[in-house]
Amino acid sequence: MSDEKHTTSHHDIEQGIARTMTTVTLTPEQFEALYLQPKMAAAHVPLAMDLLGFQAADGNSGVATLGAFYGCAAIGLYLSAIFEWSVGNTFPMVVFGSFGGFWSSYAILIQPTLGVAASFAPANVTDSTFVGVTASAAGAATRQYNSGVGLYFTTWTLLCALYAIASLRTNVAFTLVFFPLTVAFGLIAAAHFHTGIGELTRAANEFKAAGAFAFITGLAGFWIDISLILKAVDFPIEIPVFDLSGLKCMQPRRMQQFSNKERME
Repeated sequence: MSDEKHTTSHHDIEQGIARTMTTVTLTPEQFEALYLQPKMAAAHVPLAMDLLGFQAADGNSGVATLGAFYGCAAIGLYLSAIFEWSVGNTFPMVVFGSFGGFWSSYAILIQPTLGVAASFAPANVTDSTFVGVTASAAGAATRQYNSGVGLYFTTWTLLCALYAIASLRTNVAFTLVFFPLTVAFGLIAAAHFHTGIGELTRAANEFKAAGAFAFITGLAGFWIDISLILKAVDFPIEIPVFDLSGLKCMQPRRMQQFSNKERME
């Protein structure tokens, strides 16, 4: 994993304890690889295409890919979070763990057998507003249901914005995962709020725009995957991800102060 190790020993004479501190020096490529491990493209991209309406799909078409939501995204990301935790990679661990929670909770939300939306259906669905629809569809049209889902996606918008800011210390490809995703989540939240108050045309446009931004995120994830896979097999062609960690504005403040001191001397 590393090219160089520095070991320092500290001895506590009174307690008779010997402690060894080891620091590991990573190459820029190794540091960068810590953050280039997206695991959710198999679930994310189909959902983005559903929102875009590819092949007459719509938001409800996500039910067909519930297996990917549970298997590829939720379980895969939870396992990835554990592996990242075991090697001390905090940022990837937090990202993978939280998105494992997102995909499992979203899958539960749209799981037909659990009837989350149906539980919001009015007691008498023969009301003129809901004639000819199922209890699930009736519940999904209520303001209470859409407000709850909208607030859920609002929270994820704020969390993704935080991840997007943190990703500025990594590379361009990784920022293209989080910044468009932040916009996509915000649009989905707005679409649910507008659905709840009956502005269906506006909501449909917001869902479609959200799909476009989510699709950008998926493409960025595939770009990162391709880069890592080609590098792993020592392929002669290298796909760049445009490292940002070396930019002066992205360096920690203490490093910038040290550089300024050097120039003064």
